[in-house]
Amino acid sequence: MTSTAAADVATIGPDDLPARAADLLAGGARLALVAGHDDRATGAGLRAVYLFTGAGTGGRTELHVPLDAAHPHVPSLAAMSFPAGRFEREMRDLFGIVPDDHPLPRRLVRHFHWPRGWYPMLADAGEPPAFGEVDGPYPFRTVDGAGVYEIPVGPVHAGMIGPGHFRFSVVGETILKLKARLWFVHRGLEKHVQGRPVAEALPIAERISGDTTAGHTLAFCQAVEDASGIAVDEDTCRLRAVVLELERLYNHVADIGASATTSATPSSTPTPAASASGCSASTSTSPGTGCSAARSASAPPPSSGCPTPRRWPRSPPTSPTSSTSLSGTAWCATGSPAPPSSPASRPPTSARSATSPAPAGSTSTPGATTPRS
Repeated sequence: MTSTAAADVATIGPDDLPARAADLLAGGARLALVAGHDDRATGAGLRAVYLFTGAGTGGRTELHVPLDAAHPHVPSLAAMSFPAGRFEREMRDLFGIVPDDHPLPRRLVRHFHWPRGWYPMLADAGEPPAFGEVDGPYPFRTVDGAGVYEIPVGPVHAGMIGPGHFRFSVVGETILKLKARLWFVHRGLEKHVQGRPVAEALPIAERISGDTTAGHTLAFCQAVEDASGIAVDEDTCRLRAVVLELERLYNHVADIGASATTSATPSSTPTPAASASGCSASTSTSPGTGCSAARSASAPPPSSGCPTPRRWPRSPPTSPTSSTSLSGTAWCATGSPAPPSSPASRPPTSARSATSPAPAGSTSTPGATTPRS
């Protein structure tokens, strides 16, 4: 068993590229990668490589397009494949290969302070030149209207994620438009790997992204194995799959945890007026209690006169007049009277209905939304 399926490789001219790509996409393939190559050291010119993968089959097709180094142009595939648009912009920034008729031909990787005409992945690029004048402001689209705010985030973030600038146009909690600008750090990892033995290049692959160490490392290993014709046994493939799944789960858990710690507490929602028994007036009742007959296993006993309790979104709240912690089942969502065992305790304002009286000295507004931190 090999780690990757053998690829069908075809060398075509630039004029034949759109038709061949259209046939592959119509057959269910997807464009997985577009990469530039500098083959001038071997007496050739530049080369653009388009990698298509079959959906669910693992089949691969590579289209190699040799280009004139003095005039490296290819027809753009952005109109038929969304990923092609960014791949082509990256290839232009790094190799100077121009995608003709691209719908959005501005820079992607090289920001506006990079000098014109310098393409870092060319073999004769040399050392990076000094940054030049900023080539105009970045073209953000402004969203106008009543109540619209722009919220900039980044480009420096906490954690292991890379830098990125995000500009949100919002009305309240509704995001009207988000513009993401990435590629603030171009470390030239491909250049660092060129000419190195595999054992020295592997640690570089591991450090491409701190949250995807296993993924990038395995991709590098599979590329080396594919180029060298190395077969990988099934036990190794299974072990790799387990490591990838652990990394995927870790990222999901980390993102969920980050969302939980940065999201605001849900705002209070007015509930129907409480009846004399402390139950919601809109609920069906059961004989003898006046409360809803539908209860969860953890609900208070019928004698408390409470319907199914609200679950607190975070840690159990604390009474405004006492340091005693309350469990999530101690209070009705409608603000019914306290249980006999703790007459002085009251639920926090956000858990009471708009019709419940506020504690003495309180300035909270019923139904007010808790501001987001």
